Amino acid sequence: IASQFANAGKFDEALAQMGISREVLRRDLERAESVQKMIEQTIEREAVVSAEEVRAFYDTNPQMFVDPEQVRARHILILVGEDATEASRAEARRTLEGLLRRARQGESFEALARKHSQAPSAGEGGDLGYFYRGQMVAPFEEAAFALKVGQISDVVVTPFGLHLIQLVDRKPEGQLSFDRVEVSLTQYLHRQRVDEAVNALVKQLREKAKIKIYAKKA
Repeated sequence: IASQFANAGKFDEALAQMGISREVLRRDLERAESVQKMIEQTIEREAVVSAEEVRAFYDTNPQMFVDPEQVRARHILILVGEDATEASRAEARRTLEGLLRRARQGESFEALARKHSQAPSAGEGGDLGYFYRGQMVAPFEEAAFALKVGQISDVVVTPFGLHLIQLVDRKPEGQLSFDRVEVSLTQYLHRQRVDEAVNALVKQLREKAKIKIYAKKA
């Protein structure tokens, strides 16, 4: 932790702002490490999830394993900042409208993106790969999901600038196969079982402990 600061003085200043000393921090870290080792060596080893349990959870909770609709799109972006003048915005729109005419007349959208797009994806012909709803800004997402495969949008305005979007492919909503989720589901159920065991242990220890509270809640 200390190595993340420019020097020892900066480290001590940060500790002082939090109201703790190096000794207190070291004690807290040692305690946390001890607890983690105890969990790993006892609870995690005993919290075994069988293959049958994983399969049963998958079969009885199909709603948890739905792969939402996703699309793959290319785009051409002309950057327009928030402080851009109306003249520069109009020029960007004219540029894209010209590229749109060329693309709809048969020129390769991919080639036009490589040459004219100002987005990081220009080197890949504007290809953004597959994405779900909620991963792109709203105007871009709405336009992309409204297109048919192969179709090109009109000019779309987003906070990043002006875009043309071409829909490359669409994957409808579908059920994720058991093979695809088995590993992550096993890890999820194992972690869930560990958390339950830890909570049960804390409750047991709390019931047996003698606890004094010196400050009332506000």
